[in-house]
Order: sequence, then C-alpha cells, then structure tokens
Amino acid sequence: MSHDQNELLQRLNSLETELTELRGQTRRYRRLTMAVTGLLLVGAGLAATAAKQIPEVIQAKRFEIINDAGQLVFAADASAAGGQLDLWDAEGRNVFRAMANPDGGDINLWDVNGTPVFSAYADEAGGMLQLWSRNGGQAFTARANVDGGHLEVFGRDDSTYFNLTPEADGGSLSLTNREGQPLVRAGGSNGRSTLSVHDETGQPVVQAQSNEHGGELRLRHANSAIVAELRAGQHGGRMSVRNAQGSTVVAQDADQTGAGVMVITNSEGRPVVTAGAGEQGGLLEILQNEGRPVLTTGALGDTGAGFLNLFNTDGEIALLAVAREDGGGRLDLNDNAGRILATLDARPGTGPTLAFFRADGTRLAAMGGRSQGGLLNLSNAYGVPVFVAGFNQANRGGAISVRNGRGVEVVKVGIDDEENGRITIADADARQVRRLEVD
Repeated sequence: MSHDQNELLQRLNSLETELTELRGQTRRYRRLTMAVTGLLLVGAGLAATAAKQIPEVIQAKRFEIINDAGQLVFAADASAAGGQLDLWDAEGRNVFRAMANPDGGDINLWDVNGTPVFSAYADEAGGMLQLWSRNGGQAFTARANVDGGHLEVFGRDDSTYFNLTPEADGGSLSLTNREGQPLVRAGGSNGRSTLSVHDETGQPVVQAQSNEHGGELRLRHANSAIVAELRAGQHGGRMSVRNAQGSTVVAQDADQTGAGVMVITNSEGRPVVTAGAGEQGGLLEILQNEGRPVLTTGALGDTGAGFLNLFNTDGEIALLAVAREDGGGRLDLNDNAGRILATLDARPGTGPTLAFFRADGTRLAAMGGRSQGGLLNLSNAYGVPVFVAGFNQANRGGAISVRNGRGVEVVKVGIDDEENGRITIADADARQVRRLEVD
C-alpha cells in the first residue's frame, strides 16, 4: 500500500470520528430542545390556569399607593358619607380630595401651604363653587338656589364687591365697597328694570327704572331728597328740578298736544314763571309769590303777532302792547281797574295816533301824525270835540277849530290861499258869521 493511500485512509478515519461526535451532539441538543419545549408548554398551561383565577373584585377598607421613597401619594378610603379619594405631592402635602357628601359629590384643592383654593360640591339647593386666594381670603362663589344661580366676587378683606342673584320675578346685581355698602345695584321686577348708584354711606344718589311709558331717572341730594327727575310720560318727556328740601323749582312737560310746558316755582313750590307753546308760538307768564300774574307775553292765537301784558297789584292789566296783523303796533295804558286811559296806535300808511280817555271810555283828547303834518283833537267831558288843530291840506298852513258844547264850530282860524291869516266867528248855531281877514 502506498503512502498516499495510507494518508487518505487516516483522513477518512478522522472524518468518521468527527461525524460520530457530531451525531452525539445532535442527539443531546434534540433532547434539550424537547425538554425546554415541555417546560414552556407547562408554563403556558400554568399561566392559563393563573389567568382564569384572577379575582373580579378586590375589597378593602383603604387602598394606598406609595412612591419609591415610601411616601404616601394616593389613598382611597371610606368616609361617613361614602367614598373618599386623596392625593399628596412629593413633599407629603395633601393637595386634592374628592369625596361624597350627604347631598352628592365634593371636590377640594389646596396649595402647597395647605390653604384651600378651590371647592366644588353639591348641597341641598344644587351646586356650589368657591375659590380662595393664597392668603386664605375668599375670592369667588357661584351657587345654585331655588330661583337659579348666585354669583359673588369678594375683596381682600372678604367683603362682597360683586353680587349677581336671581329673584322670583327677575335678577339683581350689586357692587359694594369694603364696608359692605352698596355702590351700584341693578335688577328687574314685575317686568321692569331698575338701576341705582349709591354714595359712600350706601344711600342712593342716582336711580333709573322703566315705567309704563318708557324710562325714569332720579337724582338725590345727600339728605335723600329728590333734586332732579326725568321721566317719560303719556305725551312725551317730563323733567323736574327740586331744591334740597324736595320742593319742585323747575318743571318741564309735554302737554296733550305734544307741545312743551315749563314751570318755575319759588322755594315754597308756588309757580312764579310758566312757559308753553301755543298754536301760533310761545307763551310766557311771570307771577308774584302769591300766584298773581305780573307779566304775560307770547304770540296771539289768531294772528301769530306778539303781545305783552303788565299787571298791577290788583291783577288788572296796567299796560298792553300788541303787534297787529297789519304790521302796526298798539300800546294801552290802563287804570287800576284795567280801564284804558291812554292808547298809542300806529297803522301802516296813516301814522301814529295818541288818545286819552276818561275811566268810562269817553275820549278826551287825541293826537295824530300824518305825512302832511300833525293833528290835535280835544273833547269835553261828553266826548264832544271842542278844539281841533291841524294842518290845511290846500296851502300847507295851520288850522284851528273851536266848537261849543254841542260840537258847533263857532271860531275858525286858518290861512287863505295867499297864506294870509283868516278868522271866522259864528253864533251858537253858526247862522251869523263874521270874518276877520287881511285886505
């Protein structure tokens, strides 16, 4: 046998030995795999059995959770009213609690100092929500009552600064100061709204409300007396100004025609000035303290021209001034009984006329002015002209007529066409006449 064949045989024997060892290892691995598989199957079976044995309900009087440091951070407990749930922070501070109370649920929050800052719970009327500041002062409250919701906002000293409350027939809102005195109030009742502004003592100084015709506004004095009032009335707006004692001193209103009326009174409430609007214009009346008129002025009803009356102490017209429809004016002076004693009249195209009368109306004298000159007429006690003087239209000279008690001209003084003087004298019946003239 050659050397090559011996080497080949050795290599084959060596390979056979390796294969035999490999087959032994394979058998060992197979047995190990089967053993592991069996253990897994057994474990799975045990797990399945354990899953089927998990309890559906766990009961305990208290359940706690602690953190890695062993500190309590969560607790579920039972209280007299029901369940209670608490949370603690990492410093061991109780910051949250949810629990049951006799009326329902209850939730509370604390800050890191242990001060309550939030509370929401159910009570016998409904729900309640409260907020506190870090200094422990109450800041906000919202709750339900039998009429609806109620809202309050507080100041630093726990005084209520804002209050919103429903009433049986409306709502109310109030703002208060630190002393609890109301500053502003608003509300609604019986289908009407109200608003009031108060001073530092809580007394109302401004009040507004609605009425059957619209709105009302009142201003009050520090002594609580109403000093101004504005309201909507049946025919329009009404306004009154009063003194500190509550007596009306100025009143304005709209009458049934829609025109304006104003009344000014004295300190005792008696009218001393009245003003209004008539069909043709304004009317003004001034009265003395007892209510007697002393002056009236305005526009005449038919013409729209102006008039002025001055009254004496007896209430009679002592002076009357009138603007006539034709553009002229008239002035009457009367006696204490209101009877005309003198009249000054101006008519367009004719000139002024001044007349004097007796108390019974008899004219005693008249004076007039025309474009050609002046006229004078004097009468006796019976109103019969006894002296007449004026101008002569023909020669621009003067003329005088003297008459007897019956009005018969007995003396006539004039100027002829050559501007010479002429005098005519007649008897009582003007039958016999004598003339005196220049030749």
